Amino acid sequence: MLFVKTSLILRGRWAVLSRAKNAEAGDGAAADAAVTMSAEVADKIAENITKSDPGAVQQCRQLGSFSVAALVVSGHYGMGFLLGTAESSATWGMAGSLYPVALAVGTILLLPVARIYWHDVAQLWTLLGQRYGKFLQQLSSAMSWLSFAGVMAAQVAAGAAIVSALGLPSFWATVGLTVVLGGLSLLPFQRLSWVVRGLLLVSLLALVSALVQLDGVGDYVSAPVTFPKTLATSVPWGEALGIFLTALITVPIDMKAQQFVVQGRSPNSVSWGCLIAAVVVLALAFVPSAAVVAAQQSGILPEDIAAREIIPFVLGWLGGGVDKPLGILLVGTLLMPALGAGSAVLRVQTQLTVESLPKALVGEGTRQIVSREVIRVFNAGLALTLAFKGGSIIGLMVAFYAVYGAAVLWPFLAYISDRLTLTKFSPLAVQLSAGMSAASAIAALVVTQLYPAIALGSSAELTVLLLGTGFGLVALLAGQGIAQWIPSTRQVRT
Repeated sequence: MLFVKTSLILRGRWAVLSRAKNAEAGDGAAADAAVTMSAEVADKIAENITKSDPGAVQQCRQLGSFSVAALVVSGHYGMGFLLGTAESSATWGMAGSLYPVALAVGTILLLPVARIYWHDVAQLWTLLGQRYGKFLQQLSSAMSWLSFAGVMAAQVAAGAAIVSALGLPSFWATVGLTVVLGGLSLLPFQRLSWVVRGLLLVSLLALVSALVQLDGVGDYVSAPVTFPKTLATSVPWGEALGIFLTALITVPIDMKAQQFVVQGRSPNSVSWGCLIAAVVVLALAFVPSAAVVAAQQSGILPEDIAAREIIPFVLGWLGGGVDKPLGILLVGTLLMPALGAGSAVLRVQTQLTVESLPKALVGEGTRQIVSREVIRVFNAGLALTLAFKGGSIIGLMVAFYAVYGAAVLWPFLAYISDRLTLTKFSPLAVQLSAGMSAASAIAALVVTQLYPAIALGSSAELTVLLLGTGFGLVALLAGQGIAQWIPSTRQVRT
């Protein structure tokens, strides 16, 4: 996803914001950033900011409504969004836009909590750790790593589809792309993020041009009418509910949007930014599906083409074919962002793993360098394994997102309830809920991946979400009852 190309820069600013905010509140402990950005950018931002500077937070908040909106949209619009939607649309028609439509609705749900994020500044797992104990911070971080595994696998699958469209066999495209992503993750690829974003915009404009040439504008314009009809008739209820609920839950609690809204110039800038972003994501949601439907109706697609290769093929067709220079160039406008996003995801996932593991295990100096590379290889190998396992691009993402959503949902709602002075949940209750949710969700994910037939409604993500949140709610209520009936219950130190 495109957010990772800017996250290495913005999280450094986030770390500065967190440190300054903690200083204002009298808390000397700086909030941990999951990934550090390049030293020169950090130095530039922090040059005139110290812990004792009461104006430090506002100095780092320079984003207006449109800037916040652009970054939130960039967090959603990427290879999973584009190729994943197209892959679903090959079977479901315009209903293939279900995932991006759910992202747009989830962005609207971000509005009520965005102001809280803006005020509290720190990352969600840091906020949970400060309120409910270190266990919550570590667990949330681990579940975030797991969600990255699904995203990374989706990036590998999407990138391999682009390379396969150029003629390379799928197996070698997948293996080769994983190796390349591992190598690129060693490089400061994020410094070229503006080039990558520009190429992704070029590919979008090319896709719109192809949509016009394929007489698909009518399909796009009529999408608000045809989408609900095809959704009701073409998509199995379990898959529809699983994809929609997972996206709906994870958007407000995911790091992507949070890291951007905390840098809004004011709460109003954040609110308007989220609203604008939701409208833009909704407008983009139907472009890939309309292009696929138009390509199918025009008869330009080969009979044996894989669904996830349709968008690269259409761009190549627009340039005269994938064997022509312009066609290769247009397909390349997809490949470059895929490489950038995939390598950045692997870089973030690896750094997150290093910072989450005990120092005694990771080591220091040379040992830490070796440990980091072993972790990088492991993460890349896991993504390759998941990509080879099969399944849709969106399915890879939402199944792992569901685990994160199930594990963090009740702690998140408990935190919001506490912040709004509604109901105060004990650390014991929240920790029990998080642990039970995570364990049941992971178990459900493993079982449904091994035995897909037992998934509720043929949807792994729905099964994971329902079991995880169900057991988590029971644990939350039970833990709260225990905490109230046993006055001597030890309160977790924050």
